[in-house]
Amino acid sequence: MEQDEREFWIALGLWGAGAVTIFGTGLFGLIEGFCYVGSVFTLAGLGAAVYIAQHLKGKRLRLNSQHALIGALILTWVFLGYDIYGRRQQHEFAGPPSIAAGYVGKDPPKHEWENEEVPLDGFRYQNCTMKNVTFRYDGKTPIQFENNHVHGTYDFVTDNPALSNLFIWLCTSHELAPNAQIVLPPGALVDCPHKEAR
Repeated sequence: MEQDEREFWIALGLWGAGAVTIFGTGLFGLIEGFCYVGSVFTLAGLGAAVYIAQHLKGKRLRLNSQHALIGALILTWVFLGYDIYGRRQQHEFAGPPSIAAGYVGKDPPKHEWENEEVPLDGFRYQNCTMKNVTFRYDGKTPIQFENNHVHGTYDFVTDNPALSNLFIWLCTSHELAPNAQIVLPPGALVDCPHKEAR
């Protein structure tokens, strides 16, 4: 009798912990957007809780009925391992490409630009001719700009507040050509001053 009592309490503890683990994994899956897997685990956890409730009355839980529970727990560990592995892969490759990683932008759609906006994010400009253009740069990728010919006036446009400040600093410290203008949201123009002779 004492042996049966001990086995019941061990089985109850295992079933209870397993049901909570499976149910919690299901909720985690639902929150993380794994709707199908999350639903299956949530329902399995609820099913385990119902099974426990049905077998509590006569203390009929036994250790020999653990096979389904162990299988479900193994599946939760597989799912959590998959999620952790996916996060690690995502973390390793997330964010904008860097120059150190050998980033090379796409070729631009054309090599001659006049009176239009030139997007700098994601492109590699080489041997292009640009006249009276507006350069748009939001800092999503490194700028790749080599052996290009820029004529006339040019503007810099960005939606990135940090880059707006950088452009203004470059302009006021005479690092940009005097014919450059900075266009700040919502369309305010900043003319770069001419460098005074010393």
